[in-house]
Amino acid sequence: MLYEYGLTIPANTSKSAPVSAEVPVSPGRLVRVLILFPLGHRGYTHAWIQRGEHRLFPSDPEETFVGDGHIIDWPEDYVLDDIPYTFKVYGYNDDDSYQHTIYFHFAIIPLVAVGARAAAGGWLAKLKEALT
Repeated sequence: MLYEYGLTIPANTSKSAPVSAEVPVSPGRLVRVLILFPLGHRGYTHAWIQRGEHRLFPSDPEETFVGDGHIIDWPEDYVLDDIPYTFKVYGYNDDDSYQHTIYFHFAIIPLVAVGARAAAGGWLAKLKEALT
């Protein structure tokens, strides 16, 4: 499942009072994260992702994602198997004239599929062992 959320950050949004939003997702395994900074951000907008009060990406609380016309994209292996099934995205904007929108994408394999894969792998391993 692919989840997308656009976080619009008004001009002059300070680091000490960032904009945030809850992004509801399904339980599962987070396998890819993508953050899009459209052209025009000029390094003014900053973003990070948390789950509850726990800082996930980037993990260093002093760091943020920043960009202008590029995508930050990485494979991930993070299990969401407890409530709430949400990520919280944050951003601030040093631009004194314009609001900017950052787009967050989360690719999640549902827990049912993860469990089925594990069960199939275990069953196949037992069958292979029995046949050899």
